[in-house]
Amino acid sequence: MTDDRPPERDPDADLSPSERFVLHVLRERGGELSLSTLRDTTGLPDRTARDAAERLEAKELLEREKCSEDPRRYRWALAT
Repeated sequence: MTDDRPPERDPDADLSPSERFVLHVLRERGGELSLSTLRDTTGLPDRTARDAAERLEAKELLEREKCSEDPRRYRWALAT
C-alpha cells in the first residue's frame, strides 16, 4: 500500500535566510532574547536582525515582550 499524502512541507521554507537564522538562534538559546543579544549572537547588523524579528512577529512566529528590567526595551520570544 502506498502513502498518497503529499510530503511534509518544511515550515521554515517560506522564510528569508535572515528570518531562518534568527528563528534558529532563538530556538537554540532558550526561546527568548533581547534585540542586542540577538544581534550579537547572530552577527547580523542591527537593522537586519530587527527587520527579521519584526517579519517573524508579523508571521506570528515570534512575540515581542517588554523587558521587565527596562520598559524602553523589549525581548523577542518564540510564539506560544
